[in-house]
Amino acid sequence: MKLLLSLIAAFTVSSLAAQETDPASLLSQMSPSQKIAQLTGKTLFTMADDEALGIPGWLMSDGPHGVHREGYTSFPTGIATAALWDRKMLQQLGHAMGEEFWSAGQHVALAPCIDLCLDPRGGRTAESAGEDPYISGQIGKYIVKGIQSLPVMACLKHFEIEGKQAYRKNCDEIIAERDLMGFFGINFRTALQEGVPLSLMSSYNLVNGVQAAANRHLLTDILRERWGFPYTVISDWGGVKDGPASLIGGTDVCMGSVHYAQQLPKALTEGTITEQNLDTAVRRVLLTKYTMGLMDWMPGKPEASTLVDTESHRALCREATAKAVVLLRNEGKLLPLAPTTNIVVIGPNAMAENLNCFGSSETQPAYSVSLLDGLKNVAPAANISYVQGCAIDGEDTSGFATAEAAARAADIVVFAGGLDKTQEGESIIGVKVQDRESTALPAIQQQLISRLYAANPRLVVVLQSGGIVSLADCIDNIPVLVYSFYSGQEAGNGIADVLFGKCNPAGRLPMTMPVSDEQLPEWNDTYFTDDWGGGYRWFQRKNLTPQFPFGFGLSYTTFAYSRLRLEKSSLPAGSPVTLTVDITNTGDRDGEEVAQLYIGQESAPDWQPIRQLRGFERIAIPAGETRTISFHLTAEDFYEWSTDKNCYEVMPATYRLSVGPSSADLPLSAPLTLTENTPKPDLTITQFYTIPRYPRVGDDVTFAAYVKNQGNATSEPFMLLIGTEEEPMTALGLSSDELSYATTFHQTLQPGQGQLIFTTLGKWTPSTTGDFPITASISLTEEQEEWQTANNLSTYAVHVYGDEEQLVDGLPSVPTGRTLPSSPLSIYDLSGRRLTAPPTKGVFICNGKKYIR
Repeated sequence: MKLLLSLIAAFTVSSLAAQETDPASLLSQMSPSQKIAQLTGKTLFTMADDEALGIPGWLMSDGPHGVHREGYTSFPTGIATAALWDRKMLQQLGHAMGEEFWSAGQHVALAPCIDLCLDPRGGRTAESAGEDPYISGQIGKYIVKGIQSLPVMACLKHFEIEGKQAYRKNCDEIIAERDLMGFFGINFRTALQEGVPLSLMSSYNLVNGVQAAANRHLLTDILRERWGFPYTVISDWGGVKDGPASLIGGTDVCMGSVHYAQQLPKALTEGTITEQNLDTAVRRVLLTKYTMGLMDWMPGKPEASTLVDTESHRALCREATAKAVVLLRNEGKLLPLAPTTNIVVIGPNAMAENLNCFGSSETQPAYSVSLLDGLKNVAPAANISYVQGCAIDGEDTSGFATAEAAARAADIVVFAGGLDKTQEGESIIGVKVQDRESTALPAIQQQLISRLYAANPRLVVVLQSGGIVSLADCIDNIPVLVYSFYSGQEAGNGIADVLFGKCNPAGRLPMTMPVSDEQLPEWNDTYFTDDWGGGYRWFQRKNLTPQFPFGFGLSYTTFAYSRLRLEKSSLPAGSPVTLTVDITNTGDRDGEEVAQLYIGQESAPDWQPIRQLRGFERIAIPAGETRTISFHLTAEDFYEWSTDKNCYEVMPATYRLSVGPSSADLPLSAPLTLTENTPKPDLTITQFYTIPRYPRVGDDVTFAAYVKNQGNATSEPFMLLIGTEEEPMTALGLSSDELSYATTFHQTLQPGQGQLIFTTLGKWTPSTTGDFPITASISLTEEQEEWQTANNLSTYAVHVYGDEEQLVDGLPSVPTGRTLPSSPLSIYDLSGRRLTAPPTKGVFICNGKKYIR
C-alpha cells in the first residue's frame, strides 16, 4: 500500500511500559491488599481511591436509558432504540446520556444493554436490543461511542446470554462453540471492536456449565484473546460466586459482594491464585483508568443545570420517541388525525408514565408525558376526553359500559393499552418474578378493544410495552395499530406527533409479533440448537406466518424498490461486496424508509438460518423523488466459525442477497457466488486515543489505536503510522532525525480479532492549545495483499486544552472573534480535511488553533 508522507511513530502491543506513570510502575509499588482493593467495590456503586498512590476510584450508576437519580432525563429504553434503525440517532442518544452521567459525577455508565431478546416473554426485554444480533451490535457500537465522547466510560452488558428472569442466576445456557462465536457473538464482537467500550459486565447465568463471571473460556479465550477486548470486566452485582475462580476466569472487578475482599487474600496465601493473577486484573483496571483520563488532568464539568434534563435532551427524547413509533396497520388511512377531531382516549395506559420495565433500569425524571397529555399538547384545538375503561390486567369489566358510550359519542377512539412495570421486569430478591407467562395482551384489554370496535369502528389502538404482545383475540377488530416500546419521559408527546402527522412514522419492529404463543419455540436453555436463535429465523425455518414480521413498519407514504445492482455476481470468498438499490417515494408525503439487507446461503445447511440481517439504512426521501443507497459488506459479514480450524472463515458458496422493507418483504434479490480463492486480511482502525485523554500544553502525549482484522486471512506484522499529511514537524514537534525510527507490530491478527496498540517511540509535547488533525494509517510490513486499503487511513482531531477550558456539549469551549494569523495558513475542518481557504461561517482549525465565524 502507499505509505503516508507523514510522521512515523512506532506502535507495539506492549502495555504503557514506555510511560513514566503507567500501570507497570504503579503495580511495582502496590501491596497485595492494595491490588485487591482495586478489584473490589467499596460501596454498592463505588470503588475506593488509593490515596497513597494517587489512584482514583470509580463511581458507577445505572442505567441503560438514563441516570438512576431523581430529576435526570429518562431516555427511550433499549428496545425502543432498537425500533429506530437509525445509527445517527443512537449516537446522539448516547452522547446525551454521557452528558448526564458526567454531570452526575459518575465515571461509569452501566449501559448500554445489548442482550438479545431470546423470547418476548422475558422480563427484561425492554432493556434488550431486540431479536437480531446485527442490529444489537450496531446499537452497542453507537451508544458506546456517544457515551464515551464525554469523560465517562460505557459498560456494555450482559456477557453472555441473559435469559429467563425466573432463575437467572442458576440457569445454564447450553451453546455450541460455533454459535457462541457466530450468532450469539456478532453483537458483542461488533460493539467491542468498533465502539470499544472501556468496560463490560458479565451476566449472572452459567454458560455450558460454568458461571459466566468465572468462565475463562468466555472471558479470556473468546473475549480477550479471540476478539481482543483490552479493558475491564465487571461482574454483575452479586454475580461472583467463587472469588478465586472468577479472578482466574477473567472478571477484574467484583461488585455487589465481598467475595474478592474476603476470599482472595486467603487464596493468595494458599497458592490458589498467584500475584500474577492479581497483576493481570489490576493492570487492566489501571489501563482503563488511564484511557478514560482518570489518572491525569480532566476538564471540569459544567453545572448540572446546563446538562441535565435540558431542553435539548427533552427535544431529543421526543424526536427519538416519534422516530421509533411503529405503524402496523392503518386501514382506511384513518391516520394521521385532524387537529380538531373529537377524540375519546380509553384504556389503562392513557394516563400512565410507562417509562420502563421494573428493575435496575428504572428512571426518576422530573416529569413524564402520558399519551393523554401528549395528545392534548400536540392538538390543543381537538376535543379530547378520557375514560379508563379497564385496568392493565384483571377481570373487572365494570368500566366497559361507560367506555362504550363514550366511544359511540366520539369521532375517533384511541385505545391506550399494553403493559407496564407490574407486568414485566427484572427479577430481584423479594419481588415477584417478572417474566410473562404469555405474549398475549391481557384478556381484559382484548375484550375491551373488541367492544370498542363494535361501538365505533374508527378505532386507533396504541400499545406500549417492553416485550411485544400478541393479539389473537382482538386483531380482527383493530383497524389502526400503533406500537411504541417504552420511550421515557417524552413518550406521550412523541406518539402524539405521529398520530397527528407532525412526524411521518418510520419505526420498524425489532422483534417478531407472533399470532399467539403456539407459534413460538419452546422456551428452554438450549438456544440455537433447536430454534435457530428464535425470532424471524425460527419463523422462516418453520414456514410460519407471524402477525407482523421482524423489521416491519408502515408510513403515511409509500415506497418502491428498484434496480438492485451488484458490481459482480461472482467474487473471491472474503472480497468486499457493494450492493446498491434505488428507492422511490411514490406517495404524496415526505417520509423516511428503512431499507434492510438480508443474506443467506442458497443451499444453507440445516443448522443455519435461511437468511440473516446484514445491513440497514434509514433514509429520508421527499415525495416523488428517488434515492440510491449502498450496502457495503466485508468478509466478516459472511463469517462462520470453524471448530476444526479454530478460526473465522468465509465459505465458498452461492448466497442470496435480498433487500426490502422487512424480513418478510424482500422484493429485490440477487445471487452472489463466492469462489474459493487465496484469503486475505482486511485491517482497519476503529478507535484512536491520546494518553493523557485530555492533553494540555507541555504534556508528553502518546497514542493508542484499536485495529481489527475484518478479512478472512491472518495478517502479517504491520506498522501503524501517525502524523499529519502536510505538517508533521509543526503539528507534532518531532525532529526529522526521529523519522528514521520505525518498529512493527510483531504479532499477527487473525480474522475477527482486534488489538489495542500503543506508541512506544516518540512523544508529542504540544506547545499551543487548539485542534490538531492527526492521521493514523496501517501499513503491512510484509508482501501481503489486503482485500482493500482505502480503510487503512483515519483522521482524528486531537484537542489540546488550556488550563481553564471546559467541555461544552461534549466539545472544548473556544474563544470567538480571533483574528487569523498572517500567512502561511494551514486550515482544516474538524474532520481533519485540508481546506484551501477559511470558511465564511462555522468552526475550523488554522495553524493549530480553533476559530469560529
